[in-house]
Amino acid sequence: MSSVISFEGVTKAFPGPKRAPELVAVDDVSLAVQAGSIVGVIGYSGAGKSTLVRLINGLEKPSSGSVNVLGVDVGTASPSALRALRGRIGMIFQQFNLFNARTVRGNVGYPLKVAGWKRADIDRRVDELLDFVGIGDKASQHPRRLSGGQKQRVGIARAIATEPEILLADEATSALDPQTTAEVLALLRRINRQLGVTIVAITHQISIVHELCDQVIVMDGGRVVDSGETYRVFAHPEAALTERFVAAVTQGLPEGETLRHRSPEAGCC
Repeated sequence: MSSVISFEGVTKAFPGPKRAPELVAVDDVSLAVQAGSIVGVIGYSGAGKSTLVRLINGLEKPSSGSVNVLGVDVGTASPSALRALRGRIGMIFQQFNLFNARTVRGNVGYPLKVAGWKRADIDRRVDELLDFVGIGDKASQHPRRLSGGQKQRVGIARAIATEPEILLADEATSALDPQTTAEVLALLRRINRQLGVTIVAITHQISIVHELCDQVIVMDGGRVVDSGETYRVFAHPEAALTERFVAAVTQGLPEGETLRHRSPEAGCC
């Protein structure tokens, strides 16, 4: 498989207040995300996860090093090339970011309208998407009448409306209860398997990585401190931070059937 996202020695620094030292949010990061994979990026608040997302979707350019996403060099790309790149990347947010004045149909159809689709094609695509995410009966309702899980399904449908190649899920389940979280994770797995979309899940919850991802990147203080296949990271964590995350999973370290399920040969996801 080819890499759809690659970072090589990437640092992103922001000016500090007044004469304070600059803030290094991402520090000498190198990583690769393979096409069709589900990768979890985990770390506590301030680890650099949000800046990593903004580098992937071209909202920030690296201070040094190179970021390549879907063949586009983010550091040197023109504004028009970056806008085109963002059109190939879907985003799912923790707080849903829906338009309260629009119906479910209007929310999901919005990116298609912006992209210049014809009305009949928009209607057909929205019907298809709402059925896919399991809320076909909610098309005429407004977000305020929906549960948190239903709102996130609307957000997911909107994120995949234009058939993106990469889906960024930024703390997408943090506002949901455990049962709803499990349902959303199952939907994300289906999107990955049936539609072939590469998913990068940003989270501070190791349980999400355990349930969803086939690879994990652990960040601390802007650096990658551990990375690899999920089964390896759970079985043999290389950093103290990773050990703390793994210990927080109630199931404990994977073994037996779980470990075999997570192995590369088993086609783990």
